[in-house]
Amino acid sequence: MANSSSGFFSGFLLLTVRGLLLWVVLPLGCVAGVLVAPWLHKRGIKFGQFLGWIDINLIVLVQRSLLRPFYRKVPPPWVPATKMSGVKHRVGMIDVY
Repeated sequence: MANSSSGFFSGFLLLTVRGLLLWVVLPLGCVAGVLVAPWLHKRGIKFGQFLGWIDINLIVLVQRSLLRPFYRKVPPPWVPATKMSGVKHRVGMIDVY
């Protein structure tokens, strides 16, 4: 982050943009989760891990595109699908508000 005031601003923007995008991404992720359920089950990936993986990569996408000017350092790396079984992140109902 550049400094404390822009750090607060970029954090606020990240939470706002993510909250709005979750209204689109989560329903699409639920549909996609149903379609890829056999693949997820075969690899031992729970549905919550799948949605968490989508959310983590959404955050990275927002940081690497819309909010790129606010970050001096390179944003966190993408989480590949091969690492989905290790995802601990979960999306809560409060996240979309």
